[in-house]
Amino acid sequence: MKTFILTTSLFFMVLSIQAQQITKQITFSMGDVKTMQNGNYDIIRLKNTSIIVGEEYAGKPQLPVAHVNILLPKGATVTNVSITGQPSQVLGSFNIYPAQPPAYTNFEAPPAFVEQDAAVYASNAIYPQNPLLKYSTHVFREYSFVGIDFVPFSYRSQSGCLKL
Repeated sequence: MKTFILTTSLFFMVLSIQAQQITKQITFSMGDVKTMQNGNYDIIRLKNTSIIVGEEYAGKPQLPVAHVNILLPKGATVTNVSITGQPSQVLGSFNIYPAQPPAYTNFEAPPAFVEQDAAVYASNAIYPQNPLLKYSTHVFREYSFVGIDFVPFSYRSQSGCLKL
């Protein structure tokens, strides 16, 4: 059982929109982090987030992904999204469960378990190197908004250090 001290981590998103910028502050609470054991692996969950999914992430650390929608001014288009601020609160040392390929509902056998990616787990480099996974602009009626997916954690797999 791991114990967490209630603190917060801040991320700032800066959207570059036609010579304007929109800054959005997002706060995460250590109290919203849950850890579970699955064999020799630790599974990390964060309230109101999902997990990393996709063939390109199979074998890499399965970390929570936050999704944020930001309403844009009328007629604006997004030219760039950047995330500033670094995870700073150490949660502890973990052996994070490797992300698995997606299972499709076509009634075939699920994909085989994918072991940890040796290149990622043997390194002590921060994962992910860039917390921004993707962003895309959407339109609903006369409103435009940008959807942003990012990982609010940083993980050094060789040492097991996980920060929020």
